Amino acid sequence: MQNPTPTRTRSTVRTAALVAVAALGLATAANTASYAAGGPSVGLGRANHSAHTTSISSTHGPALSLRSRPSSPSLAVSSTKQVARLNASMVGGKTAAALEPTTKVYSLGTTGGALPNYTTDQLTVAPGLYRVGVTVINSGGGTYNCYAFPFEEVFAGNYANLIGGQSTFIMSFQGVVKMSAGQHLAVGCEGSGTLQAPARVTVQKLSAASTTTFPTRSAPKAGRHLHIGQ
Repeated sequence: MQNPTPTRTRSTVRTAALVAVAALGLATAANTASYAAGGPSVGLGRANHSAHTTSISSTHGPALSLRSRPSSPSLAVSSTKQVARLNASMVGGKTAAALEPTTKVYSLGTTGGALPNYTTDQLTVAPGLYRVGVTVINSGGGTYNCYAFPFEEVFAGNYANLIGGQSTFIMSFQGVVKMSAGQHLAVGCEGSGTLQAPARVTVQKLSAASTTTFPTRSAPKAGRHLHIGQ
């Protein structure tokens, strides 16, 4: 076997160098095209950083689909700012229908009948805070009083959760009543007369409410008076 001549060796080296340069040029062109098309690819399983907002678009269905184990959220964010136009079918595991407050309306008595009686007209409700409203139309008996309250609590001498009103014809009042376990919400009236229509009682469960002391201000300076309606 003959040794290659120097001329042939130089030719082979030159050819290999040209091939390497061409490959490098193609790789550079590919990277340049990638940046021009939107930047480098997103690396999976590692942190990705960018000085600009990353945008994903699709002409066929959702632009982004995220899947994770059932025990893990599919998305995590670092900001508490509200996301504009984000639409979700559930909030806190509850649907929109479940989040909407439900008001129950009860009818008490009959037209021409007697006023509601709080010793017999009682509701069993779960512990919690309730907005209770009562409307009564009564005639023929003069002044009458109506109430709504936790029966067991009030008859034990605690009137903190009693709400009520007084009228000679149409009465309508509402307020917040706190119910504890084992208590019954009683609605009744004291007085005489006949109902012009069945009494109406509305009960709405409140998700949250707090009790606090009404703020007071120092007495006004001498010579300063409040004139209402003048």
